[in-house]
Amino acid sequence: MTRIISIANRKGGVGKTTTVINLGVALAQMKQKTLLLDLDPQGALSAGVGIYPGSQEVTIYTLLMDDDYHVNQVT
Repeated sequence: MTRIISIANRKGGVGKTTTVINLGVALAQMKQKTLLLDLDPQGALSAGVGIYPGSQEVTIYTLLMDDDYHVNQVT
């Protein structure tokens, strides 16, 4: 069964990123398939799990904004 968990709050500094990182790690350790999606322009979630800005060829921005880009082009 698939579950979608969303952590959102308009206010900054309330622990959203920390909560998502810890929840994602806990689920992954329980052998659950886990996808963490970082839509924050600052990329704190990505950096928090060891993926740094500029290190990826394809970004969420690319997928959302480039009409000519297709998901199946990712290798």
